[in-house]
Amino acid sequence: MLRKLKISTRLWILNGLMIVIAFLSFLIFYVNLERIKSYSSDMLYDEMLQLKKQKIQAATVATAKIIEKLCENISDEQEQLAIIKNTLYDIRYDTSSTSYFSVYKGSVMQVFPPSPAFEGKDLGDSADSTGVFYIRDLVKKVNSGGGFVQFWLGGGSNSAIREARLKLLYGTPIKGTPYWIGNGFYIDNILNAKEELQLELGDVQKTSFFSIVLGVGFFLAFVVMPISWQVRKSITQPIAYLSEQLQSLGKGLKVDLISSDNKHEIGLITESVNQVIQEKNRAADFASAIGEENFDFEYEKQSEDDVLGISLMAMRDNLKEHRNAEAARHWKNDGLALFSSITHSQVDDLGVLGKKLISEIVKYIGANQGCIYRVPQDGEKVMERMATYAWGRVKYVKEAILPGEGLVGQAWLEKEPTYLEEIPDEYLIIKSGLGEACPKMIYILPLISNDEVQGMLEIASFKKLNEIEKSFLESLAESLGAWLWSISNTEKTKALLEESQHLSATLQAGEEEIRQNMEELQATHEEMRRREESYKRQIEELKAEKAV
Repeated sequence: MLRKLKISTRLWILNGLMIVIAFLSFLIFYVNLERIKSYSSDMLYDEMLQLKKQKIQAATVATAKIIEKLCENISDEQEQLAIIKNTLYDIRYDTSSTSYFSVYKGSVMQVFPPSPAFEGKDLGDSADSTGVFYIRDLVKKVNSGGGFVQFWLGGGSNSAIREARLKLLYGTPIKGTPYWIGNGFYIDNILNAKEELQLELGDVQKTSFFSIVLGVGFFLAFVVMPISWQVRKSITQPIAYLSEQLQSLGKGLKVDLISSDNKHEIGLITESVNQVIQEKNRAADFASAIGEENFDFEYEKQSEDDVLGISLMAMRDNLKEHRNAEAARHWKNDGLALFSSITHSQVDDLGVLGKKLISEIVKYIGANQGCIYRVPQDGEKVMERMATYAWGRVKYVKEAILPGEGLVGQAWLEKEPTYLEEIPDEYLIIKSGLGEACPKMIYILPLISNDEVQGMLEIASFKKLNEIEKSFLESLAESLGAWLWSISNTEKTKALLEESQHLSATLQAGEEEIRQNMEELQATHEEMRRREESYKRQIEELKAEKAV
């Protein structure tokens, strides 16, 4: 058939075939680029959405953990709510306008940093334009341990937001409290990023198309197809690798930085993903160090406005302060328990018990000298020294102290502790193997029970006491006052018991004498009764004889 055609026709046919082949080849290439663009943008959208959800979830759960730790020993709901407000009003997990946290009790909003006027409103009946009761549904997810709810925000005639926007909310419970915390983000931001990526990939696609159209048709089959393959591989391989790394990151695994020499859009995306990886790895290392109670671990912020870095540092400082407070509380409680065991020990000799007590007090607070005085309960207004520890040369301390005499006597009258850091000259000298020197501090505490001074405690040390040690000694003084009061009551009870036993013996002797008298009286009474009956019989007999 071709033989019948003119050469020019054949050439036209050949040219046409070449054009058709070129068109079909480019059409196939174009279709492949469209599929790559759609696949890449969809895959990146899914990964960005998943990463955003992971970020929201991680930030919300971490913030809930912080609040749980701060409210650990607080049972009052209002105190818990005050702590939550102070913690969340200034916290943002990133720099976006919607990166705040909100707190609810059931469906009632409790904390809403952007607009506190909404706090206290019940949003259980709030529904979007499609009929989704998003707060109600989110409460159900929270009661199941936490979850996401998607809805359209705004768009109604009564809404302040005229244009409806698709939003995703996440909520999780705050254990130990009746509240739960939530956060969310607009999905259309990610959709916009997807559209921008599609436009950028579309520009690349158009540029490739016009380059091939303007190229030489003879090289179409030898150049375009290899280039198409390379272009496809240069786009899909980096994105596939990015997707794999983002999936690992989303699962909470530690991911190494992604190496890339590309300067185009994929390279920029790689740099952004590397920043996220670095931030998460550093946050994971910081959280691990805090979990091991290494509160001196430093976290390098990305900038002065690094919200996550500021929040992590604030969390570390709060946990450190809480740990120190707990340690101080345990130290105080352990000390009170120790001295309670000493005072309740089965030791009858108060001198031995007093020496044991004052020596342990001085050692426990790291002081150098100590002395305990006791007010006898015999009516004498004088205080006797009960026991001392490491007491050297004393100028104003005697075996017996009258009210108002010296620092101890003055504190006795005032019933108030006396803390001195400016010690009177030669009032007290502390001696050691290295020599002797005046103390830096003297603390005198009245031991009070039932509003009566039962004794005094005097402590001297080269070091000054901190507030925790002062509080401990004040609590210990109350305990020792009750202990001395119980000793005095025991002594009084013992004396009364001895007196009662003596009186009981005297009464028993009197009772025995009375019993003997009663027995004699009863015998006399019985004898008189017999005589009376005998007399009655004699009288009856006489009456009978007289009648006869």
